[in-house]
Amino acid sequence: MSVAPPSRSSGMSTLISDFATTVSTAKPAPLNNSFTVGDFIDDVSEMGWSAAVADRKMWAEMKMSPTDLADVSGYTYTYLMNGQAPNGNWTGIFKPGEKIRLRFINASAMTYFDVRIPGLKMTVVAADGLHGGDFGHELLVEGERLKGISGVYASPVSAGGRVYIAGRNGTVSVLKDSAKLEVLATNELDDKFDCSPAVVGNQMFLRGKEHLYCIATK
Repeated sequence: MSVAPPSRSSGMSTLISDFATTVSTAKPAPLNNSFTVGDFIDDVSEMGWSAAVADRKMWAEMKMSPTDLADVSGYTYTYLMNGQAPNGNWTGIFKPGEKIRLRFINASAMTYFDVRIPGLKMTVVAADGLHGGDFGHELLVEGERLKGISGVYASPVSAGGRVYIAGRNGTVSVLKDSAKLEVLATNELDDKFDCSPAVVGNQMFLRGKEHLYCIATK
């Protein structure tokens, strides 16, 4: 289906979501995958002993492994764009060379979307109500794995020229807010973080599973 936006508009809202036909009471059989000794040795080599053990403990507490993806992947979900499945081929039609502002709305139950349009450069101009300089740089940093941090469920937070990322293994990574990946610091706390850091003035609050932390500049 092809949809042309109104001529008076230079933008379009796109609702992205997930949908499952699986009965909620049905439980998929566990996948026949598990951690191996070789996997653990590789993790220790890459993350270090403490981080690897913490990562393994986290998965054990959730009673699952990273390979148990039946509940959070395409095995269960169909991913929709403006209510249409991939075979619906939703299409937005615009003029060649036209600059378009796309508004992506994540209406999924538990899915993070990495939005890209092949062959086109995309720039973030606003996110979560913040505009202009805060999100005016190029959208993507070339993919590179952050060492020492795992189980990231919290959203990254930008403040003071830095980006803070908290993980379930108790690690908080601090990156330079730029188009090039630069790790400024890696901090380890004896806790687990599912919530995003909250910045208030010169203070940052981190709500862990056990404690609430406040970090402030002098």
